[in-house]
Amino acid sequence: MGIYDRDYERSYDTGSGWRDSYGGGRGGGFASWTANSKLLAVIAGVYVAQVLLNRPLQGQFSDYLSLPADVWREPWRVYSLATYALLHSTQNVFHVLFNGLALFFFGRIIEMRLGGREYLTFFFAAAIFAGLTWCVVENITSGGNPRGILLGASGGIAGILVLFALWYPHVQVYLMGILPVPAWVMAILFLAQDIMGAVKQSGDVAYTAHLGGAFFGFVYFRYGMRLSDSLPRWNNGPGKGGVGKSFKSLLKRKPNLRVHRNDDDDDSATSDPAEDRVDEILRKIQAHGQASLTREEQRILEQASRRYKQRRP
Repeated sequence: MGIYDRDYERSYDTGSGWRDSYGGGRGGGFASWTANSKLLAVIAGVYVAQVLLNRPLQGQFSDYLSLPADVWREPWRVYSLATYALLHSTQNVFHVLFNGLALFFFGRIIEMRLGGREYLTFFFAAAIFAGLTWCVVENITSGGNPRGILLGASGGIAGILVLFALWYPHVQVYLMGILPVPAWVMAILFLAQDIMGAVKQSGDVAYTAHLGGAFFGFVYFRYGMRLSDSLPRWNNGPGKGGVGKSFKSLLKRKPNLRVHRNDDDDDSATSDPAEDRVDEILRKIQAHGQASLTREEQRILEQASRRYKQRRP
């Protein structure tokens, strides 16, 4: 059996309009966009709507979608834990511009590693956790009588930045587009800024939401979570478990993948370095997905697949 004949090597449709690899999709137009591009388009569309609506409607539109710190008093507004991440301040255009740039440069790389469905699931999960963190802190610091509202994608983006720094710590990035630093330095600087801002409690920046999103990103990385595996897949077909897996599956370790060789395929007791290299690449796919492979690793897999097919009787 060739490598690309194996079940774990076949690409699959996520059931959400795009394939679970960066840049793939069915059909043309908006449906073929990546998940990150769709997210950016929605954020841009919501911002335009905020700007174009006249003042009374603009206020109502933002009020309905933003997250109030006392959301527990209006439990029917639980949806705002996610929708607030699509809103931005119309008084400061840099709010949406900087968040959009961060999503464009870092979000697309994380999507390449996670796939579209998992990427969006992670972004909104991080945003929800960030929003909850902010609500809890606001209620504690205000003595149970908070009055603020939260809007902006920064909580989800903080999780993305932490993931990027943990997966690619030595990749060079440019702070403010000027100063080149390793990704891990960028993450530490942003976290330090958020911690100091949260302690001082100054300005109108939700530093605690940033910290909540960053913490979620760390936990996601630490436990190798796969959030979208617990979501329903409506197009899976019969017998494929469309209602999702239990929460335990998020933390469950997956079995290692190995290339099993028959005795007659191995003339000596010593291991074959080429086969060991293939095993290493398969373990990388199991842990991080096929999108994480380099061109050289893809070439090695293709060569190995051809060899295995030639061995078939």
